[in-house]
Amino acid sequence: MTDIYAANADETVVGEEPLALCPGRAIDGERIPSMLLGFGDGHHRCPGSYLAIQETDIFLQRLLAVDTLYIEGTPALYWNELTTGYEVRNFLLALA
Repeated sequence: MTDIYAANADETVVGEEPLALCPGRAIDGERIPSMLLGFGDGHHRCPGSYLAIQETDIFLQRLLAVDTLYIEGTPALYWNELTTGYEVRNFLLALA
C-alpha cells in the first residue's frame, strides 16, 4: 500500500503548510516533480497510472472499431498550463 497522504505532506520536501493548496510551490529535493504523488510522473508517479493507460487503450480500440462511428464537427485542441497536457473539447461522436 502506498501512503499518498504522507508522501504529499512531507514538510522536508514541500515546506511549511504541506496541506495548503499552493500552485507553483517550490519543491526541495532532487528529481522530485512539482506535482508530487497524487498526479505526478517520475519518482512519485501515481501507482495506478499504468492501469489507467491500459483501460483507456482498450476502450479507444473498441470504440474506434465501430464502422458507423464518425466525428461530428471539428474538435478543438487546447494546451492546459495547469496540467501541462492537451485538452480536446467539442469532440462529438455520432453513428451513421
